[in-house]
Amino acid sequence: MFILIAVSLFLFADSLFLFALRPLFAVPHYLFAPFTVLFAVSLYLIAPFTVLFALSTLTTLILNFL
Repeated sequence: MFILIAVSLFLFADSLFLFALRPLFAVPHYLFAPFTVLFAVSLYLIAPFTVLFALSTLTTLILNFL
């Protein structure tokens, strides 16, 4: 599970970095399509863990107030 999180975070950071650098190199959009796909896949992989983290944090806060 931690490997999946690490890989998805790496894909997210890598695709975001390359997307930010795209205007500097004047590269056509179609060459960056694979990185856009990687960005979407990484978001799809990160989303469940983000939701679980938010729920666990919310549960912890609620239990601390009880």
